[in-house]
Amino acid sequence: METVIRRYVARNKTQGITNAAALALDTHAMAVTALVGSADFFNPRIAGQVNGTTARRSPGSALKPFVYALAMDQGLIHPMSLMKDSPRRYGGFTPENFDQRFLGPLSAHDA
Repeated sequence: METVIRRYVARNKTQGITNAAALALDTHAMAVTALVGSADFFNPRIAGQVNGTTARRSPGSALKPFVYALAMDQGLIHPMSLMKDSPRRYGGFTPENFDQRFLGPLSAHDA
């Protein structure tokens, strides 16, 4: 698993990938068969000592398809509804897009 993670990061570094984590499960035995928390435990630039499989973090855009699908099912939006991609602040939290850019208005389909 460590080799797979290391190769994945190397292959995708031009995409801005600097770290990765993975957890493999045996679903029959319900047991962890492999766990890699980061690509390089000793690299402080990627916070290598943080275990990415257990660290609390924002789910970010991973939830968007589910949130938008629920909104569509409830008739609140449709694929061409305009969404606002702009900076927001929630108390002390200011979420950012992965590329740190904002696109302005875009359709739910594209979002």
